[in-house]
Amino acid sequence: MTPNSNPIPALLLPFELVSTIFILCLPLRRRVKPHPNRTPLNLASVCAQWHAYDGIPVLFGCVESIDSKDQAAALMDLWFTRTANHPISISLTCANHHLLSMRVLDVLVKYRDQWGRIELRVGPSDFLAFNEITGPFSSLTSLRIEVTDFLPSSSRLAVNAMENSNRLTSYEISDSGNYRAPADALARLPRTLRAVKLSCASNQNGFRIIDLSGFFSHIIDNLPHLGHLDVSVIHHGLHREAKRLPASMTTLRLGRDRLLQFLRIPTLQHLHIFLETSAYLIPFIEHSQCRLISLSVSLYWLTRDSWVSCLAALPELETLLISVSDHSVIQRCQVLFDPELVPRLRSLVLQEEYTLVPRFDQWLALLRFRTGICHALLHVWPRHAQERRCMPQPPREIEAELEALANGGMDVRLITPRYQYPWNAEELDPVGDLDPKPDGPLNLRPYHFSPF
Repeated sequence: MTPNSNPIPALLLPFELVSTIFILCLPLRRRVKPHPNRTPLNLASVCAQWHAYDGIPVLFGCVESIDSKDQAAALMDLWFTRTANHPISISLTCANHHLLSMRVLDVLVKYRDQWGRIELRVGPSDFLAFNEITGPFSSLTSLRIEVTDFLPSSSRLAVNAMENSNRLTSYEISDSGNYRAPADALARLPRTLRAVKLSCASNQNGFRIIDLSGFFSHIIDNLPHLGHLDVSVIHHGLHREAKRLPASMTTLRLGRDRLLQFLRIPTLQHLHIFLETSAYLIPFIEHSQCRLISLSVSLYWLTRDSWVSCLAALPELETLLISVSDHSVIQRCQVLFDPELVPRLRSLVLQEEYTLVPRFDQWLALLRFRTGICHALLHVWPRHAQERRCMPQPPREIEAELEALANGGMDVRLITPRYQYPWNAEELDPVGDLDPKPDGPLNLRPYHFSPF
């Protein structure tokens, strides 16, 4: 960067002030995550002020949204030299048919001993190229890989960054075909794992792929430090009652509520499930004798009585996140006008995608009734693009009521395709103890479900 060539006003400020502004732009909690509406950090501008950050080299261990241009490799190399041997955090997102530059791969290989957290969202070719890096990866603790297309079957046999890391604590892999972990891959999972996300199949096209009871038994027996388990299972029905396996994790995410019949977890505090009936959740709570404080549910054709029964079994619940596939989520929440249901509720997040004109008045009435709620979010995002484009803004009186609740001390937010309250709602720290899931704005979840 030559002096006075296209000067950037911010760089004319004193270095100490630039450093302070930079730190204040970081999130209050946890780490910076990619966001489609957020301007990427301009690495070229920061490079002119390296000496302003000599005292905080760990801040430069994060690279996001790089491209395949040759200069990207040089910028990455310069960026990584400023990490002072701190673990490096890399979030890399590429298009489906993108090909990573060999120079970029060479830089990644050069610093593989410093990899601390790797988060990839790449196409199959880029994943296979990345997987050629054999390690060892002595500092890697978290690995999240999302392949944006189908993985060829040969690539499902080994993930080098997982198998050659002796400190790995978090591991997740998926592809658009719902990547299924073969049994031999389960045997190679590092015993150091504390959080794991896997997909599997109980049967497919009439052929038995994996025994679910054996799957859970292997996970529980071979991962002694496991605290977070996220399992998506493709199946065509479970025809017999399963034996409940004891486990000691605190966080569980399941694609189907019927998988609860395989488990008994007295220590469980945070649960996410796709809830179709009360026939599995309530027996699970009774057998486990656990005290859930966070529940994230996707409701599908669940009767009102079953919904009430599920909530009545959770008197300790503090955080409730609800999405609905069949009715308005606000209508589903009318049961919360019963003060005896979840009396300790402090955070309520609703994801509305069923109706184009939500009943904001009913939502606000519920918030006024539930005086114990400290954090509230209504995220309205219709399924179809045309509906999102045509969605009207809320009436002005709704904003006045939101301001009244905010002035009373409630952290309240409303997000629609054409409106936000407050105006920067999507940029604020997550609601209560909720984080956005990386793969979409509608997938908020308790941050306990975000170890990756």
